[in-house]
Amino acid sequence: MHKIISVAAIVCAALLTSTVSVNRATANGAVPSCDLTQPTSCSLRDVATNAGVRIGATLEAAEINDASYSATLSEHFNALTPENAMKMYTTEPAPDQWNFGPADAVVNFAEAHNMEVRGHTLAWAQDTYTPAWVKTIPDANQLRSVLYDHIATMMQRYSDRVHRWDVVNEPLQTLGTTESTSVFWTLGSDWIADAFNFAHSVDPNAELWLNEFGSDWVPGKHEALLEIARQLVAAGVPIHGIGIQTHRVPGLDIDEIQLRSQLQDFVDLGLEVAITELDIPVSPTDPTAFTYQANEYAAIVRSCLAIVGCNEVTTWGVTDASTWLDTSSPWPTPTRPLLFDNTFQPKPAFHAVFDEVLLSARARIAHPRRTVAVHWNAAESMRLRTIAAHLGITPSKAQGVATFLVAYLTGIAGVGTTPVSLPPAGSSAHYTNTWTESDVFVLDSVGHTFSLNDSDATRFSVYLLDYLLALGGN
Repeated sequence: MHKIISVAAIVCAALLTSTVSVNRATANGAVPSCDLTQPTSCSLRDVATNAGVRIGATLEAAEINDASYSATLSEHFNALTPENAMKMYTTEPAPDQWNFGPADAVVNFAEAHNMEVRGHTLAWAQDTYTPAWVKTIPDANQLRSVLYDHIATMMQRYSDRVHRWDVVNEPLQTLGTTESTSVFWTLGSDWIADAFNFAHSVDPNAELWLNEFGSDWVPGKHEALLEIARQLVAAGVPIHGIGIQTHRVPGLDIDEIQLRSQLQDFVDLGLEVAITELDIPVSPTDPTAFTYQANEYAAIVRSCLAIVGCNEVTTWGVTDASTWLDTSSPWPTPTRPLLFDNTFQPKPAFHAVFDEVLLSARARIAHPRRTVAVHWNAAESMRLRTIAAHLGITPSKAQGVATFLVAYLTGIAGVGTTPVSLPPAGSSAHYTNTWTESDVFVLDSVGHTFSLNDSDATRFSVYLLDYLLALGGN
């Protein structure tokens, strides 16, 4: 035991001064063979996978039969979000009447094309989009039962096929900072936490996300969303990420510094963050619209890629020909908000996004990293947050320090990506960390001294947490 304490002290000191970051998880597949020095040989999907980021778009079941849509989606994107197929008004339009056809078709398409699926959404906290039969349920207990049955049915049906879910979508007023008028708020102020806890009980291995509209431009909404996230984290709720929809307003320039700061706010809570529903409408009469749009897309994608913990950029559609904004927004039409025009030709915005992701991919290749995936249970995650408070460091850095060491110790024999479960059952969060060769050199003596199985590594991680806590003076 004294030997471990001595080694741990040395390693902890080294780790606290080394660079530890969250790895950008690749989307279901090996890095493609495109030549990054010859970008014309690569699709957007190729460079995204090389960069280790998810570049997604939406899919409706009816669009699967559109050869141009499905071909463009599968060629250039490595992830997708069902635009409407998984929403409650589609899957459960009446009591005990289920319609899985559209969702099944979308998930089948994703699997056939090796794409990850973002489950969207289990509870949409806007009455406008809630089935009438749900809004008229008079009893809170009955309403809660209906919501939980819906969550369980969806998550169980797509277990092992959908690995991340928007558990709650848009809990705040569309253009405000207070709770929405959704019927779900009648369940009490803790209904969001309760929904996340229940979803975790259904599928302990799924990533659980909160998704919100307008926090990037509605005054005060970022702060309101951040406060919800803070409360959930402080309560130990199994939440893993925050989705920033990023539906932009025509002519409203993005403040790149502010956006980066907002994304970082959530990462500092120990959460992941993603751009989940990006579109940038432009004036139909502005001759410079596409140049402006390309610059805005580049700034938003660049902001995400600059933040360790921003793993995804998803556009809300593929082609300008079928955007929701032309029929459901107040903006002048055609809004032309996406990366491909009406004939599926790439626009300047596409090339701007491609270039930003390409830069990230080249940087990643130039600085190769070894990766190990680690699952922490909720209790371990909460201890890390406690440590962060005592040490005065961000939760994400505390997570990185402990996960980095345990991942190395348990995956020392592996090369490339080695999954490690701590413990095998009941895990609630998925963190993947990267380290450079210099970081590996620092830890070589520890790796060669101890050969730890999962059980030993779990005990060692508990010791490490205690050590860090003691380092903080308590």
